[in-house]
Amino acid sequence: MGKAGRRVLACAVAASIALFTVPVTPSSAQVLDAATIHDEQKSVVSRNDQGPIEAARRAITQYQALISQDNQAIADDTSLEKEAAAAHQAASSRLVSDTGALSDVQSALQAATGRVADDRDRLRALAVGTYTGQFTNPQPSGSPTPNADQQAALDVAEVSVVAGIVDRRLRGDLDSVLAGTRLRDRLTSAVAGDQQQLSATAAAQGAAAASLNAANSTLASDQAALSASNAQLKRSEAALTADLASLSGPSNTPAGSVSLLGGSALNAGQLAAWYRGEGYADLTSAPIEQLASWYLQAGRQEGVRGDVAFAQAILETGGFSSPDAVDLNNYAGIGHCDSCSSGWQFPSPNGGVVGQIQLLRIFATTSAPPPGAPGPVLPSLTVSQQHEAGCCPSVESLTGVWATDPTYGSQILSIYQQILDFALAQR
Repeated sequence: MGKAGRRVLACAVAASIALFTVPVTPSSAQVLDAATIHDEQKSVVSRNDQGPIEAARRAITQYQALISQDNQAIADDTSLEKEAAAAHQAASSRLVSDTGALSDVQSALQAATGRVADDRDRLRALAVGTYTGQFTNPQPSGSPTPNADQQAALDVAEVSVVAGIVDRRLRGDLDSVLAGTRLRDRLTSAVAGDQQQLSATAAAQGAAAASLNAANSTLASDQAALSASNAQLKRSEAALTADLASLSGPSNTPAGSVSLLGGSALNAGQLAAWYRGEGYADLTSAPIEQLASWYLQAGRQEGVRGDVAFAQAILETGGFSSPDAVDLNNYAGIGHCDSCSSGWQFPSPNGGVVGQIQLLRIFATTSAPPPGAPGPVLPSLTVSQQHEAGCCPSVESLTGVWATDPTYGSQILSIYQQILDFALAQR
């Protein structure tokens, strides 16, 4: 097909466009020059990309504060663990000491109890001997024999002396047993207390260790999150740098013009919000949000400004309301000429978007499609099949080639600038 085959604003479509299009004319305040559009593109991209950057920075600040808290918690838990360990060691030492003392006291008490038993046995023997007369033996032979009174006095004195000695021993041993019993009871209570204290300090030490382990785990988690946030910040900043760089387009773009090739400044949400704000009637089978998303996706795959192509489609179809758009999935009047009853038909709404993007790429450059780009939607959408391949590196240069209207490129840029202004006005 020749040039006339791509003149989408030819008379055959002009009437239908008049029925559906909300007139788009530059306001007196608008200045349709490439420099202004480029500045607005940069502003929109910076604002769009600034969200993830600020989110990453907020996350970094948050995790830095959490890490500071984690370090303080670790210091506190370490101190508590040391105190608990010292208390546990002290309780263990007291238990050992009190257990040893209790063992000694029990041994001494056992010995004193034995002595009491011996003393009682002696007293019992003394009582029996005194009663039977065996305690006081006759005087040795050769000794003067005392008379009865003298003998009785001697016996009483002897018994009294022996009894006094044994009784004193018994009382002393009984006192020892009593004192030992009291000391044993105190030490037994102390040992029981020491065991309870040892159990309590062991539990406290375990709790402190568990808290310290938890604090260390939290620190590791927050450090990992901080590292991830730093990485996200770098990626977001790199994305901003790349997006800003993509706005410049190829180096061979004519000065003072807006290239067809390059990255999009607007996102799908902004395109759809502007569209609905303008009051357009979306009559296609795909919702405007999906169409906007397809334009940006296909633009990335083909290296074409998808948001500019969206603005072109708005102009061509009266906001996706023309018969070509509704019936043929044709959003750019492709193949619609003065003598043609209709344009080309595309297999699906997505196919119509991709086909428009592919033809824009072919008009902008004769280079091969970028790696990963889909194959031609229609067989004629190749460089070899299009005589005008490479004819139009800029939006302005589409005038007289894609359409005969002498203001065609300016009308596309006017719509595009309106969407940029809308996006910049949003909070």
